[in-house]
Amino acid sequence: MCHPDVAGVTGPSDAARSFADAAVALGGGGEPRVVTRLGVWVLHEVETVPIPAGSPRVALPHDAALLQAWAAAFREEASPADPPLTPEAGSRYSTSGRAWLWEVDGEPVAFANFPREVGGYWSVGPVFTPPERRGRGYATALVAHMSAFSLAQGRRGCTLFTDLDYPASNTIYARIGYRLEATFTRLAWGGPDAELRSQSGVVA
Repeated sequence: MCHPDVAGVTGPSDAARSFADAAVALGGGGEPRVVTRLGVWVLHEVETVPIPAGSPRVALPHDAALLQAWAAAFREEASPADPPLTPEAGSRYSTSGRAWLWEVDGEPVAFANFPREVGGYWSVGPVFTPPERRGRGYATALVAHMSAFSLAQGRRGCTLFTDLDYPASNTIYARIGYRLEATFTRLAWGGPDAELRSQSGVVA
């Protein structure tokens, strides 16, 4: 192989599997194993969802420390093998104009972000609610609001990724109006650290 240290791949499921099989055939490393199954979801119309107490607002510079902590908590829970956050992550979120908070009685209780726009679609993520605030519909209402805002700004729609092995979030996004369009798979092979190295491996 040209890059024998490559130990993983993430991409559309069929392409990722083909790449992994070819990489193993060329360089060894054992049978590729699934690390994560990701769903690619697309929204064109927002469904009506229950609205909890509170309201949405765009994040502001004074939210930087909170967003830094919440982004770190999201990474620890959802993707602990990803590279660590930079110290400036919270500041970038809070000044981008694309990070939103759901707030109840002046206190932020959920967070979501528009990280990029591709082909007229705004992506959504990460989405985070602290554990003690979950189950009250805050993140659902926030993502629904942000998705409607995106459409109102003339975007073609919104997209997001979910972990297909975590049914709660998949159900929530389907309720908002997101529809599963494709699957991505993260595969790893090789030694005991291959799963960690796969997180920053090739994207098919």
